[in-house]
Amino acid sequence: MKVAIFGSCVTRDAFGFTGRDSDVLTYVARQTIRAAVSPRDNSVELALSHLQPEGFDIRAMLAATRKQSFAMLAASQAEVLLVDLIDERFSTRTDRNSVMTLSTAFPPAACAGWEHWRAVEPRTISATLAAVPRFCDALREAAKGRPIILHRAYWLSGDELSGPMNAALDQYYDAVGDELKCPSITVDESLRLPDPSHKWGPAPYHYTQQYYDYFISQFDMLTA
Repeated sequence: MKVAIFGSCVTRDAFGFTGRDSDVLTYVARQTIRAAVSPRDNSVELALSHLQPEGFDIRAMLAATRKQSFAMLAASQAEVLLVDLIDERFSTRTDRNSVMTLSTAFPPAACAGWEHWRAVEPRTISATLAAVPRFCDALREAAKGRPIILHRAYWLSGDELSGPMNAALDQYYDAVGDELKCPSITVDESLRLPDPSHKWGPAPYHYTQQYYDYFISQFDMLTA
């Protein structure tokens, strides 16, 4: 089953770490809900115009900045769209017209003077929930009738920021699920175990192999 992903390495790695890397046709990452549905900004794009799309982080950041997420999903030949919201972990920069995701590759100087919004502050959560209907409308349009599956991915318990982040994620997943009325996959907390030797290094959303194996088993049942 070929998939397109709007989300993070948590979903991407479930395929890559189970020998199904070729099933992922499209991977849209490093993007928040609010930024994805906001307009393009010519001044930011001009500030980044010298960058070459070399390496995944730069490519993902440029696609996010150019607001190409939904076009990429729409153009994908995938049979299923998978969505997770782990990248709501990123702070954003906001002006009156647009929102930019401050992913690891985004140079903040490109939107100097814009207001900095942290990931889990109350106004960010409120604005993100307000943007969910537009986000889901855009997902449905990009899906073109293909099924959408929500991967309710969370941070590892016990991390300093996991409580506030997971509380925000719960609200976002509930809102997106209510809008899309789509099936979802949640990996039990007992399988959310940290992997100190993870391919991408330690992080509060880098799990042991058990997590990915369980996710794939649930995905296969939903798409059988």
